[in-house]
Amino acid sequence: MSFLRKRKYNGSALVLGLLGLMLTLALLWWRVSFFLSSTVVLGEVVHLNTPSGYHADVKFTTREDETIIIATGPGYPVDVGDRLEVRYVPSDPHAEATLNQFSSLWEPVLIPGAVTIAALLAAFFNLPLQQKGR
Repeated sequence: MSFLRKRKYNGSALVLGLLGLMLTLALLWWRVSFFLSSTVVLGEVVHLNTPSGYHADVKFTTREDETIIIATGPGYPVDVGDRLEVRYVPSDPHAEATLNQFSSLWEPVLIPGAVTIAALLAAFFNLPLQQKGR
């Protein structure tokens, strides 16, 4: 424990890192609970929202035969008629439906997680968050 008392820390980076850690853990809980309570069905691209095809409307039918259209950004170009997997929670399919892809599922956790790791590294290695005097 004497190692912790003698070492200098960047206080603001430590606070930012701890707040980021709490946010990241909450987002992780949210995504894992969504993943465990959701089901996957096939959807179909019905409209392109950009000419490049990176943003599209996907129509899917729930297991209860309800048709829903969601706006998505699959991360790669798609065409009208393409079939994509959609993940949704059966008890409330309108609340949250997303493509069944790694980026769609886990990006909301990974980005704040990366910022949190950077802030905690800055805190423990006493690195400045910004340069002074510029």
